[in-house]
Amino acid sequence: MVIRKSIPLRWLLFYNWPTLLIINLVAVAAVVLKQQFGIIVEMPITTVTIFAAALSIYLGFRSNNAYDRWWEARIIWGGFINSSRAWARQVTTMLTESEECTADELQAVKRELVHRHIAFAHALRVFLRASRSVAHETGAELFQTTNTYEDMRPFLDPDEYDRIVACDNPPNMLLQHQGERLADLAAAGVLSDFRHMHLDATLVDFNNVQGRSERIKNTAFLRTYSWFQRVFVWTHGIIVPFAYVNLLGWSVVPIAFVLNYVFISIDFVSSRTEDPFENRYDDVPLSTICRTIEINLREVLDETPLPSRWEPVEGILF
Repeated sequence: MVIRKSIPLRWLLFYNWPTLLIINLVAVAAVVLKQQFGIIVEMPITTVTIFAAALSIYLGFRSNNAYDRWWEARIIWGGFINSSRAWARQVTTMLTESEECTADELQAVKRELVHRHIAFAHALRVFLRASRSVAHETGAELFQTTNTYEDMRPFLDPDEYDRIVACDNPPNMLLQHQGERLADLAAAGVLSDFRHMHLDATLVDFNNVQGRSERIKNTAFLRTYSWFQRVFVWTHGIIVPFAYVNLLGWSVVPIAFVLNYVFISIDFVSSRTEDPFENRYDDVPLSTICRTIEINLREVLDETPLPSRWEPVEGILF
């Protein structure tokens, strides 16, 4: 997530320079055809103006809906922080000693349940970022951060860690292990039926966080909107030089660049915003959220030293 006030031009050029280069070459070709060969491709300015207005409306619709997907993802993970804090509080206050569980064993159980949840947070982050969205566009990235299941190793027993990373869906299996552990504790008298029900309800909240995140991840934004938007942006970029070449001459080249840069940038931003779990600089900051959960939950256990919070890198929170 970008938190800096300005976006460097090099960031946008890194991803869009091929498109801008081709559009500029079209503008140069329009001028050369007219001045060197006397070939004039007539394109009424009014037609281009109406086309640009319609394209602006189309881009606005796509951008709003893409941002809605990003914002929903942020709401989901913001709620995940709250549910995680509630889990730590419930675990540390609802479990009681029994004949089969001494005070020392009870503390170990509390630590196990809280640590496994921290592992779940890291596992869900890695799971969402490791797989690609249905409509993900591959290519080089300017900024990325580490994304590995090794982050959950300190919070799991070695045997459990090995079993979890071998699963098709590691975060889901961690919740399964949590549920099985709660059932064992209820059978041992550490949890009453009422408290067991409340803790299991919190696990269901975590299932919902994963399911809602996967829905966004695995449901592509309507490809007809995306495809036609790209076609319209390219069409606009091609016809602009021919509409203004008679009026502006060589000046049409920089003017066409500026006009098309606006539409190309909006198209670029919306195409990336619609997929918020791709380990890119404009994603929801899952690493920062997971670190917040880790700090908060370990603090509940009175563990020291606590890890430091994620710091922005060039104005980016991952």
